[in-house]
Order: sequence, then structure tokens, then C-alpha cells
Amino acid sequence: MRSSCKIRRATSSASTRANCLPFEGRRYRLGSPEPASCAVVTKPPQAVIPVLEFWPDYGPGPLWTAGGEWAEPLALGLPATLAERLSGWNAGYEEHRLPLEGPGDQVYIAAGVRLLADVRQALVGRYRVVTTEPWWGEPPWDG
Repeated sequence: MRSSCKIRRATSSASTRANCLPFEGRRYRLGSPEPASCAVVTKPPQAVIPVLEFWPDYGPGPLWTAGGEWAEPLALGLPATLAERLSGWNAGYEEHRLPLEGPGDQVYIAAGVRLLADVRQALVGRYRVVTTEPWWGEPPWDG
């Protein structure tokens, strides 16, 4: 027997009722003795998480938007103490400290790796912080 029952996919709270729900390969109407309840089939919204690049530089940094603009740490919601550590570390930037041509400053790089982990933890779920160079302890992001 063919049922005229259809499942409505809800993408917002405005659409909170469904006529039926699939159950073990069959569909049942509201009020049907089997199963006892009917629920909304929801499709979770696809969250778009902005990407920030971690890269120290002269002046502002080390967090940059996808458009190449400086991302101010406090405006991102970083705790003040972490924003201060990040700013202080970035203020110590000199090109020779990165292993662009040679070994670079391994103490500076190690501090950057720790800061990167702290920033990611503080921004989890709100921003994706990526690197584009291998010396941050992970493969470069090619997004």
C-alpha cells in the first residue's frame, strides 16, 4: 500500500512539525499505532567558519584574514593576556628569525608554535587558524 505521507526537512525552528517519520524502512502517519511518535527530520545548517592565517610580520600580525587584512586579536575575542603575548611575540619579528634561508631562530619558532596552539584553542568553533609554511609543526594549509 502506497502512503501519501511525506517527510518535511526543517532547516529552522519555524518548521517544527512533520507529518511522518521513516521507521524501519516504512513511513507512518501521525496518529498511527506504530511508532508511537513522529519527529521532525532536521538538516543541520552548514556553518561557515572564517579562516585566519598565522604569519608574523613587521607591524601588526600575526593573524590575517583571507583577504590579507590584519585581524586584531581582541576583536576576535582572544583573552587579553593571550592577545598581549601574541602582540609581544609578533613585535619581536625579524625576517632572519624564520627559516626562509637558513635555520631561523628555533626559540622564536617554538614560541610561535605554542602561541598558535593557544590561539586555536581560544578560537575553536569560531575561526580556523591555518599556517602556510612547514616550520609551524604541521603541513602547510593549501585551502
